[in-house]
Amino acid sequence: MRRVAFYILLICNCIQSAGQGRIASLAEAAALLSGAGSEEELDEEAVEHFERLAASPLNLNRASMERLTSSGLLSRYQAASLEDYREKCGDILSFSELATVNGFDSRTADALRYFVTLSGTMETAAKHKRWAGGHLLRYSRKDGDAYAACKVAVRKEGRAEFFWSTRGSYAEPSPPPGTFSLALYSRGGGRLIAGDFNARLGQGLLLWSGFSTGGFPTADAFVRRAGGFSPTGSFSPSMRGIAMEYPRGEWCFRAAAAPFPILSVSKTGRSAELGLNMVNKPGHSPAVSTDWKAAAGGVLFFGEGAVAMAEGNKAVFACTGGLQFCPAYKLKAVLSARYYPQEYDGSSSGAVRTGSKASDEKGLAAGIQWKWFCATLDAVRQDVRNKEQLKSVVRANPDIKLADCLLSPSLQWTVRHTESKGKASGRKEIRTDLRLQYGNFLTTFRGDFVSGRGRAKLFYLEPGYKSQPDSSATAVSLFVRGTLFNIDKWDDRIYAWGRDVPGTFTVPAYYGQGYELAVYAGGSLRQGHRRHSLWLRASFLRYKKGQVRTPHDEVRLQYNFKW
Repeated sequence: MRRVAFYILLICNCIQSAGQGRIASLAEAAALLSGAGSEEELDEEAVEHFERLAASPLNLNRASMERLTSSGLLSRYQAASLEDYREKCGDILSFSELATVNGFDSRTADALRYFVTLSGTMETAAKHKRWAGGHLLRYSRKDGDAYAACKVAVRKEGRAEFFWSTRGSYAEPSPPPGTFSLALYSRGGGRLIAGDFNARLGQGLLLWSGFSTGGFPTADAFVRRAGGFSPTGSFSPSMRGIAMEYPRGEWCFRAAAAPFPILSVSKTGRSAELGLNMVNKPGHSPAVSTDWKAAAGGVLFFGEGAVAMAEGNKAVFACTGGLQFCPAYKLKAVLSARYYPQEYDGSSSGAVRTGSKASDEKGLAAGIQWKWFCATLDAVRQDVRNKEQLKSVVRANPDIKLADCLLSPSLQWTVRHTESKGKASGRKEIRTDLRLQYGNFLTTFRGDFVSGRGRAKLFYLEPGYKSQPDSSATAVSLFVRGTLFNIDKWDDRIYAWGRDVPGTFTVPAYYGQGYELAVYAGGSLRQGHRRHSLWLRASFLRYKKGQVRTPHDEVRLQYNFKW
């Protein structure tokens, strides 16, 4: 018994000392910073945005508060806290120091490594004075159909950014005119954007374009990080027009002429942030909202209330809000509520549960997070649809340090119960992941089990190698994944994120019975400020004999050049 107790204490000590471990991939870091629980809950626009940030990291010690918030990496509260810390203590010298700043923790600081730099050297300053950019060329072929994609980016840090991107599809291989975005920055933090852009205001109740988490996969998803207006190089942009931001001390003024006029003004203090927003959509009366974040006594209050005019000049009120507090060390608790009447026009919203587009919904949600454990509960009522839903998510992902190996087990349990028009249905899913990292070698195993209309299961094993790109002039990645699945009902389909060439996001829905083999390989060569990269992804999907489903073969080749 003493020996058993000794080993239990040893394992617990390993878990405690490892904490939550290092973020293993850019997609994992993007998921954490955006409030998503896993890579499967991201979308292509979000991944494109974070890959662009990784290609040109922001200097956390030099970037203005507006630049940090518009990037989507930090909330305005975090940016204000960081600015206050820099004024009192000087530059942040390490990510361990960043984790001690109010509003940050070790997990957030670790995720930011992919997208920011702390360097203040003359070499970095010289780099930021010059123009930089790159382009992407992609060719994809699937079952005899092909299409191409192209992306161009040019930037000068703190002064200007230009993006142009276009791609075809397997149905229409000829690329359209595509995305165009030009942003000009002033020394005071102001910006002017012409072309395509993202607009993210308040808690997303009135206006939110681009990626937004649906529901509450984690406790961090309760509070939206509004970034105002920002340029985009996404293949699928949200808004097009002219937008400007003008910061003045604690105030920030925004205006845009897009598909509809947008006006916004916000004030950020040491412990509070207030905003007033207005949009005027064609064929609608103006809609107005006010949003807030205020910290008092260790509690963060957040929310947004909106008023819009419906038919018959009837004023319709919608709101969302809640509070976040830390009852114990490293323990975070969140409570929120929302009310979206049927008459409210939420077509441009990005508030929680965007599947309903902030209309015909009443909801209560709660979440807790402690180190590597997180649990959320969401209750929804839709009167017009006569539908009720209760969804819970429990997630545990400790990291265990064993000698030179990092063992990362992960367990996610999702339960959803729905009653619609007198009929009840449910879905239970248990997803287990086991990741083993030894130096540059990484192996991942997944088992996913679903109980809904039937029984479904999916397994995959993915061994691979990934060198550290900063360690030498060359970087190499090679991963091979084998997947087995048996899913009889479409409602029980299982989504599984797969590695793909940069700028492409792959989360296929597996259905039927069969297997898939996927190969992902890439390498890059650095020559001074220039880097050449070549990436390949090939997948082969086959179904059990006798099933009326078409097998798929897909190959994607991409070349990246950065200067």
